[in-house]
Amino acid sequence: MNFRNIKKIIGKEILALSRNKRILIGLLAPLVLMPVLFYGYTQFTEITSRESESSISNVTVIGNLPDMVVDSINGLEQLSITYGEIASNNMDSIEADLTISYEFKEGVHEFVMTYDSGRASGMRAFNRVLSLMETFQETQQIEFLNEKGIPAIVLHPVDIEMTDLASEKELTGYSMASIVPMMLTLFAILSVLNFAVELTTAEKEMGT
Repeated sequence: MNFRNIKKIIGKEILALSRNKRILIGLLAPLVLMPVLFYGYTQFTEITSRESESSISNVTVIGNLPDMVVDSINGLEQLSITYGEIASNNMDSIEADLTISYEFKEGVHEFVMTYDSGRASGMRAFNRVLSLMETFQETQQIEFLNEKGIPAIVLHPVDIEMTDLASEKELTGYSMASIVPMMLTLFAILSVLNFAVELTTAEKEMGT
């Protein structure tokens, strides 16, 4: 086997490919497009997140909520509250991101929250109200324990404290570590496809 001839053939093919505009475009286009697409996706995510945080959630309340819950809900600017009465079999007819039905029976506060988890607005409204409900629940539990002379510490016998030592630079590195390999893989595939087409296409078919 004459390695000198093989080297000449490889050099000739590389020279021919480097003169082909389609090959050059195929190599350079991913280098330009991928950073642009990545930056555009990041900006789109940030804009969507900001709009989501400032958006208003429409909440329909059925029943007379406790005063503490009413004050908490009315104090949240991202919630638009509508009060009304409707039969339980007509819940689907309510056009709201979240519906809260309340009833006080036998000393128990019963809340029924109805929402559509398939809609971002529904999940957003649910998460906003859920934290308020959890605060009310804990407050009621503490009041009940105080009435019985039981220390409130029994609700939280275990205290867990979490500290994240990762810096912003490290978090960025973790994110890039999951994205860069994918970008390199796509770049390699696109580059190989261009070379494969040119190497398997005869000069007559290429029109040269």
